[in-house]
Amino acid sequence: MKKHALVLTMLLTVLASAAVAQTTSGAACILQAREELHSCHAECINDFRNERFVCRNVEPGCGRECLGRREGCVETASEPLVECLGSCQTTLIEAKATCAQSCNADQSCLDTCIDTAQVDAFTCRDNCREDFRANGGPAAIDVCRATFRECVRACPPAQ
Repeated sequence: MKKHALVLTMLLTVLASAAVAQTTSGAACILQAREELHSCHAECINDFRNERFVCRNVEPGCGRECLGRREGCVETASEPLVECLGSCQTTLIEAKATCAQSCNADQSCLDTCIDTAQVDAFTCRDNCREDFRANGGPAAIDVCRATFRECVRACPPAQ
């Protein structure tokens, strides 16, 4: 009987070790698969953009250069909006922390306080967008797009 118990214990130990090893390698395998997906996704996007330029009879290298310039231009033109929206988000996070401190365990107080903070954050984001429009943000982005189109028209034909 002791022999069977010893064999059974050893068998369970081996199986448990295999399960742990498989779980560890399974997690590593999933991480590797995720990294390959992201790499493949980026490559597919690049391939798609190249093919789209070829379909429009634009040399892909030149087209990608124009696209990179447009992305940089749009990022610069959008920066005031992004900064303003980030400020609204930071203010909301700080307000929620203040609510948690001032309301302690009172759920009703916390709900009311957080609701007010969320309304204030919505108003802040709305004001950011209105200011962006009023200060010519969309017009600046339109200039980026027009410059991109001119750049692409100047590219040599696809081969």
